[in-house]
Amino acid sequence: MRVLYIDPGNDSAVTAYATMLQGIMDKYIDSKMVGSLREMKAVFTEQVPQIVHVHGCWSAWTYRAVNYARRHGARVVITTHGQLEPWIMKERLWKEKLPKLVLFQRRMVSNAYAVVVMGQMEENSLKRLGWNPRLTIIRNPLMTSSVNENEIAHEMLQLYQKIQDSDVLKQLSDDDQLVLASLLKAYITGDRRWLSQEETERIDRVTDNQVWRRILLYAEHEHVRELVDRGLLVLNKRVPSINTKAIDSFFPNNYVLPQKILSQRRGTSNDMVLILLKGIARDIAHNRLPLLHLVELSAELRNPRLTEEPLLNTLRDKKVYTLLEHLMPLLEEQTGLSEGYMPVAPVDDRYTEKLRNVLAKNLEI
Repeated sequence: MRVLYIDPGNDSAVTAYATMLQGIMDKYIDSKMVGSLREMKAVFTEQVPQIVHVHGCWSAWTYRAVNYARRHGARVVITTHGQLEPWIMKERLWKEKLPKLVLFQRRMVSNAYAVVVMGQMEENSLKRLGWNPRLTIIRNPLMTSSVNENEIAHEMLQLYQKIQDSDVLKQLSDDDQLVLASLLKAYITGDRRWLSQEETERIDRVTDNQVWRRILLYAEHEHVRELVDRGLLVLNKRVPSINTKAIDSFFPNNYVLPQKILSQRRGTSNDMVLILLKGIARDIAHNRLPLLHLVELSAELRNPRLTEEPLLNTLRDKKVYTLLEHLMPLLEEQTGLSEGYMPVAPVDDRYTEKLRNVLAKNLEI
């Protein structure tokens, strides 16, 4: 794991803590510390860190550093060092008259994957601010004897891993996502012969346990892990045994574990497709698009009892025909739905791209 520590250099106590922490963590991870935006950019030029850990507040350049880190795919952690306590906030506003800096600080804290506080009082203050719910207490051994350096190293490593185990889709390569789509296709069809040689060979090439961990964890967060396991069974493919339910992760504020639209079947296969499309339309109206619901729709479109012409007439009447056209490319990409099972011609335009973005942001912090 690669972590870059940022010390704004405007508080000696913060510098002492940041130096101490980087020295401890360097035993366990690949870590560096910088004190300017120029130094940070030089590190990113060599290799982008996975996590950028910012110490302290009220430095204009750290706001720019956080934006730079996010643009380059690094995940940001902030240790506030008590500098967002109410009396300090008032002092900054009164003495320095920097409302813009307060605004920048709020954005920086709100967009962080996690905020580290050093005690219950500081945690309560940040809860009242409401800028970021992802608060973690890790005490400072320079200020209290109730914790030692080994303990904070363990707690910090746990936090960094939790951050890496969040919004896992961003860490999946294109090939990883194709592997997931092939496993879902195997689940839906129930027959390995539906997969091409290229698809099965791509699955076989995944030998890294960490890659499987990310694929299965993403499946867990999208509530399709059980379906992926069934696909693996169809293919007689063994993968590392990973209890994804036990892995701790951060989720967006509005995250709800997706549930099946078709909890029970009532009516014809045509009726089921209509119910699924109406459910997906509601998802999109709430700016979400669960992968589970796409899998449900893809499976139903493969149902041999589907009667295509009556279905299309119904969809036109119910004003979801156009939605189905735009979902076709996503069903092909995410579940391997082939052209022969598409009741309508796929439409891939700006709206389709919007749907892709909604799907990609289901777990975005």
